[in-house]
Amino acid sequence: MTTDNPETGLEQQSLNKEQVLAELKKCAEIETQVALFAKYVDTYGIDPILSLLPVAGDISSSAIISTPFLLFQAKGAGLDWKSIAWILSYQGMDVVAGAVPVPVPFANSAADYVFKANVLSVNLFTAKVLEISIKAREAGASEAEIEAIKAAAEKIIEGKKVIASILGRGLKK
Repeated sequence: MTTDNPETGLEQQSLNKEQVLAELKKCAEIETQVALFAKYVDTYGIDPILSLLPVAGDISSSAIISTPFLLFQAKGAGLDWKSIAWILSYQGMDVVAGAVPVPVPFANSAADYVFKANVLSVNLFTAKVLEISIKAREAGASEAEIEAIKAAAEKIIEGKKVIASILGRGLKK
């Protein structure tokens, strides 16, 4: 950011850089939490397991568990309305794929296992982190500062892996 006074401009650029780095830290931490959530719900099979209960399982998985969590995190990460609309459409497709009656037994569970709405939503959070990373570079942040923030956010997952292994659940990355 440039101003007429070089000293003020430097202070303002530094302040802007710190604000953008704080925003990046917050968004990277949220992205990491959403990725961990998606791993549990989609990858480890909570969503397909709940879909064994026709209609009710899909509605409870998407409408009661996933959608409120993702929308709350999207607000915290500062996602735009288009990204939020994509999250809602992914969740809606997940409900429809699992709730529409199919004459083949367990076809709905197979659809839930293949279509991973929460994993698709993680991509939207990752895009936001990349967008803020670009803003941070433009504000004068070094590549090392940006990568340090992303690495710190990854430690959230590492810490939760340790806790899970102590509890005997053993997460895999």
